[in-house]
Amino acid sequence: MATWFAIAPLLLEVKKSLGISKEQIWTSSIWASAGAVVFRAICGPLCDKYGARWIMGLVLISSGIPTMCTGLINSTTELSAIRAFIGVSGSAFVMCQYWTATMFTREVAGTALSLAAGWGNLGGAVTNVVMGTVLFPLFKTAYG
Repeated sequence: MATWFAIAPLLLEVKKSLGISKEQIWTSSIWASAGAVVFRAICGPLCDKYGARWIMGLVLISSGIPTMCTGLINSTTELSAIRAFIGVSGSAFVMCQYWTATMFTREVAGTALSLAAGWGNLGGAVTNVVMGTVLFPLFKTAYG
């Protein structure tokens, strides 16, 4: 899930680098959310048919590649498109919940699901902190 949250703390720098407006940043954020929403709806039935392992692998690969291409963005259109593809990683939540629901008995499934969802949210917060306060200043110092 680090892919889904990785660009958020860097959006101010992206805005400056591309010379785009706040509205264009918001538009790219809408595209990121739209990618997640659409793929969450698709991944649920796919998990029922093929299982969570294969679908999770496909989601992580298909969102990891665009994440690696983030540094190649040169326009608002490219930013919105890449964020839509990265938004696919937001559907990893579906596979996590599917796995957790099938791995635990009914008596403890609620507790397991709440812990799995909570750790996912914590991961998003940690990603924002690490990207914004550790990696970005490090890269800015190293690459000017």
